[in-house]
Amino acid sequence: MIEIILSVLAAALAIMLISLSGLILFTKNLHEWTKHHMRHLMSFSAGVFLLVAINLTHETINHAPSIFYAVLFIFIGAAIAYFVGWILPESHEHHHHDDNHEHDKIAAKKLLIGDAIHNIADGVLLAPTFIIDIKLGIATTIGIIIHEFIQEISEFVVLKEAGYTTRQAITLNALTASTVFIGAIGGFFLTGSDTATSVLLGFAAGIFFLTVLVDLFPRSLKGIKKPTTAMQILLWAVLGMLLLFGVSALLNHNTAHNVHKDINHDTAHNVHKDH
Repeated sequence: MIEIILSVLAAALAIMLISLSGLILFTKNLHEWTKHHMRHLMSFSAGVFLLVAINLTHETINHAPSIFYAVLFIFIGAAIAYFVGWILPESHEHHHHDDNHEHDKIAAKKLLIGDAIHNIADGVLLAPTFIIDIKLGIATTIGIIIHEFIQEISEFVVLKEAGYTTRQAITLNALTASTVFIGAIGGFFLTGSDTATSVLLGFAAGIFFLTVLVDLFPRSLKGIKKPTTAMQILLWAVLGMLLLFGVSALLNHNTAHNVHKDINHDTAHNVHKDH
């Protein structure tokens, strides 16, 4: 259990540190590349999220009382995410280089509040994924980190446009991102039973599916007129899925290798003991 707790806290720390990604805007080449490829990054994130959502759905079905309840949990998770996005529309504002609207400090504060709620939710979802399978927890963390990378850059731009200094913007981003620890700790108290774990897994799957279908894919494809450009965007989504699939395969390989190594060690130990 200690290993799981440390893994969750390490994952939360990694998610929090991504809040510093706004500093990328001060490296000219990286700034230009990120600005030019924002659509591609969002589509890449969508691919990662989609594969994570599929894995979460599989685990929800395995742990829920029935398929009906699994589908119900996923639907409720999506509905909750949609409701939060409706009352806090600023919580997932992805800034494009061709945006013309300005941001004031009121909008910036709403964005920070929405992002804090979002980070708490991310933290809550970490515990059940690591409890079920550390590989699922790592995959989920990777998905969250990639999405947060895009979100934090966008948030940094909004804060700067609202009049905050660079230090203030970085500090506010870091403080907002730190709320992921609140969710991570709370997640352990909410996973007291198999049913509770399946509920949280279902919620996570629903949130991920909604993020992909309502937020990431529509925004990445918005305003595209050329079919070739749309194909490029979709290709980045496939690349995101392949990346996560490769990481999962590597983790499975390492797990199998360690199990085989332990078996050989125990066998050698028993043979030596018999002699």
